Amino acid sequence: MSETKLLVALNKLLVAQNFINALPKYINLEPTDDDVSKFLELIRGKDLLKIYLALDLNRSEENIRNFLSRLYPDIFNRDYIKSISKGLIDSYPTLLSISEISDRSMTVYDEFLEKKYEIYNEDLDYSEGDSLFARVVVIDGYEFLLIEMNLLESLHKDIFLDFVRAMLIKEPKFHEYKRKKDFEGTKKILKSKFPDILFAYTLSLTELVEIEEEKIFEKEKFDIKRIFFSAEDLEIFEKYCQYSVVKYSVDEDRILFDFNLLYQSSNLLKKNSFSHFKNFSFRNVFLKAAEKGVMYTDSMFKEVLMSVRNYYKFALKYSDRFQKPYDELSEVVKDIFIYLSKLKDSVKGFYFDENILEYIEEPEDFKLMEKFLTFLDALNLKDVTISKKNTLTAKSLKSIAESLNIKPIKDVKVPNQNHYPLVNFFFNFLHIKDMIEIQGKDLHFKNKLNRFLVMDSREQLALFIHYLLKENFLSAFLNNRTLSRYYRALYSICSELDKGSVKTADLDDEGESSFLLNLLEDTTALSRSEDHVQFTSMGKNLYSYYKHNYSPENVINLNNYI
Repeated sequence: MSETKLLVALNKLLVAQNFINALPKYINLEPTDDDVSKFLELIRGKDLLKIYLALDLNRSEENIRNFLSRLYPDIFNRDYIKSISKGLIDSYPTLLSISEISDRSMTVYDEFLEKKYEIYNEDLDYSEGDSLFARVVVIDGYEFLLIEMNLLESLHKDIFLDFVRAMLIKEPKFHEYKRKKDFEGTKKILKSKFPDILFAYTLSLTELVEIEEEKIFEKEKFDIKRIFFSAEDLEIFEKYCQYSVVKYSVDEDRILFDFNLLYQSSNLLKKNSFSHFKNFSFRNVFLKAAEKGVMYTDSMFKEVLMSVRNYYKFALKYSDRFQKPYDELSEVVKDIFIYLSKLKDSVKGFYFDENILEYIEEPEDFKLMEKFLTFLDALNLKDVTISKKNTLTAKSLKSIAESLNIKPIKDVKVPNQNHYPLVNFFFNFLHIKDMIEIQGKDLHFKNKLNRFLVMDSREQLALFIHYLLKENFLSAFLNNRTLSRYYRALYSICSELDKGSVKTADLDDEGESSFLLNLLEDTTALSRSEDHVQFTSMGKNLYSYYKHNYSPENVINLNNYI
């Protein structure tokens, strides 16, 4: 291996990666009804779609060379530019399994091409056994990672691979290329099928979450029940499950889901079990579950409570030793409003006010979620770092703001996170709800994020709305003065819109007001025409609901600002 040749290739890689980072700014997507395009934008933001359009769908090496020449006017060597554009236009999406790591390279097995080769990027932060959903580029005969789209766990890799293989098996040419070991032919299929591969990735993510949440009920049901109950109590529980189907139309799977939800949230239960109830109080168990926001809604909390209580009520037929847990659970039922109040105050879980679902339809153009996904993409970049105050550094903020195409609400020399309210909300939404882990300057996504991403879009919208108005959540990262100004500006806009259509010129569209107008539009609460702004029916109904139904302790009471 020529060290000089590799060094030149690495320099070309930097040019190629800078091209990829700059590319999305120069491609405008026309509005389209194409479902695949909309889906791609939803799951990974617009950048991957634009890269696909430039490198896979509209494959023009001449356009790439011209673009590179404009980006790098000081590079006069046409062969240098040509080799980079050739690599870019031939780059392809694939799934890599890392088998060995050395000082200069890592050995990977390409699961789609079914071949081994070396990756020569510098400063790679991976481990043997890792799997990457990535785009690979070949420059001067060396393979490099051009884009890492996602790092996959072992189970996720297997699920994703099964989905892609099931898709590729329907391609007649794929079998021919595989038999002849025509890797270039296979790469062309992978490039043309990139939208389908992304779709397969999302399906695999959904299945992974479902497996993680449901495998205890399907594959390990017996073992879980043995953890939950002693042998004697397990017999009673199984009889109760049969009784529940007849009495309550609730089957064993749903009962175990309820029991497991409570079990996973409670250290007291994990240290003991549902049979060793002498060692703890169910009042404390449900109090902690409420404070953590383990249940998403009031209805879910009540369901879990009644499911556990009904079991112990049934068990009393067999022994009076079950009187203690039954009495404790009955006290929780009696004081249910205290527990629901704790649940409403929770900020760490995914609790939201289920009543607002009545006013929310399936969002057709969920701009806030699109921006959230773009924010996640930007956070995933390696140059994003965290300050000592557990906020994004100024350099990271600038990069993320550019990705979101937003400006600070104040004209200051060095904006901080507070000057980008949307970034501030997104970051703290992730941090407070334990969807990210901060280790020094580094940030990592946690599995809990996947649970939010696969939620129904109506529930995602309800969560965003709930926490954009939830005072004890916002006060965790905003001071009282900022909160008051935020509420007053929000009420000022909403009260005007409540009267009817408002001329754009009559609204303050600067700084914080501009942020709030965009926020209301992104949540589909208002619509804009060329010169007017008005509530959507959803926005008007939600404004009326919050105006008349909430007290100031938990959620903004708009009447306070009338």
